[in-house]
Amino acid sequence: MLPTVARIFVSSTWLDLQPERHAVEDAINRMNAGKFVGMEYFGSRPETTECASLEEVDRSDIYVGIIGGRYGSGITEKEYRRALERALACFIATASLSGAGVGAQPQPRRPWCCVNGKIENLDARECQRREGESYPDEASARRGCRPIR
Repeated sequence: MLPTVARIFVSSTWLDLQPERHAVEDAINRMNAGKFVGMEYFGSRPETTECASLEEVDRSDIYVGIIGGRYGSGITEKEYRRALERALACFIATASLSGAGVGAQPQPRRPWCCVNGKIENLDARECQRREGESYPDEASARRGCRPIR
């Protein structure tokens, strides 16, 4: 059974998901049934960021993970694994890579395509139609795409 006011740990990468974190914090505050626990309020501590985060997961009742387009330092994954180990109720929100915010449907990613030495972001069918070569990401395309001579 959850306490009257549940401690809700919110986990995500920091640089890219601040608006989403604020939206989740606002939603938690409006419910009046939970206390937002996030890195914004950890303050200065003698332990590492990772240790502080895992300690806060241990003290929480619910885990909310916000997943976007960055992996970051891996702390978010460790927080999630700790929440699973502790059998916390876990909720995952996906942040759209298009910036539409929490809960938005992620847009399907189109592969990068090399057509005649030019890198383009085309869907697979169009890349094939133009006799291009598909790559899973832009960095791979830049390494592999060569102008035809």
